Amino acid sequence: MYKSQRIEEYEAFGTFCHRVGIPAVEEFIKTYEPGSWKTLPDQFAPALIEPTASVGIDAGVLAMVEEEARARGYDAATLLDCIVREALDIEEE
Repeated sequence: MYKSQRIEEYEAFGTFCHRVGIPAVEEFIKTYEPGSWKTLPDQFAPALIEPTASVGIDAGVLAMVEEEARARGYDAATLLDCIVREALDIEEE
């Protein structure tokens, strides 16, 4: 619920709960299925990218990147794009 309904990227969880109220959280919980947060939209997540090139990467590192990307609701290409942009201080387009 927090992932898909917060109004600011850095809205604190406690602030979110206070804003929506306990009845709304309880109503959401009634239909929530564990793990379904992975499919909920996140308006503040980076848009998935369409890779325009292929870059070699160690298979073990790639497996770790893919696992971390899934945990964040991204694909590996999008997570790598975010990491490189942050490391090189490149603004989002």
